[in-house]
Amino acid sequence: NAVIFRTGRFTQVGDKHVWQAWANKDNTCVRSKQARTRSVMVKLHDEVADRDVTVASIHWATDQGEGPDPACAEKNIAEVDQIVHMQGYRGDLVVFGGDFNESDRKDDGDFRAWYHKANGDDGGAFNYRDPVYRACSAEALKQCLDDNWTIGSGRRIDALFGQDGEGCRARTRRAHTITYDEADEAA
Repeated sequence: NAVIFRTGRFTQVGDKHVWQAWANKDNTCVRSKQARTRSVMVKLHDEVADRDVTVASIHWATDQGEGPDPACAEKNIAEVDQIVHMQGYRGDLVVFGGDFNESDRKDDGDFRAWYHKANGDDGGAFNYRDPVYRACSAEALKQCLDDNWTIGSGRRIDALFGQDGEGCRARTRRAHTITYDEADEAA
């Protein structure tokens, strides 16, 4: 995982912070042993806006177990929320995203507990904004989310969340998940 930024606009403030995601092993949450589950966070200073931004790139484990939280996603999202607000890293804007390896919804269409907790627009306690959720109309919410899938099954496992430095949902405009074809065309 990495945080890539434009050095002409941003400078890194302090050291990066790295942590290992949780995984479900024998129905117990333990630190994942998968190398790709090392998340990284940095604090950047925006030279143009003269503000700080906390940015984290995450990747949760593909190892999954049984029960209501088979991928330890609830434990992972609580830890992400705690880490992005650590002393020395808090910015005027907090952004995290990546591959959650746990879809936003269950098979019955209800939102998973981890996603609900993160998504303030759905009443979640952590009060982040998911720009794709925000861009979808209430009448076609679930179809819109399905149209922004990232794994081909109509369920999103990749997402981005934002919050301002006061703990309010970040303002966003226009959100769209880039398809593989769109990425190929842009290359």
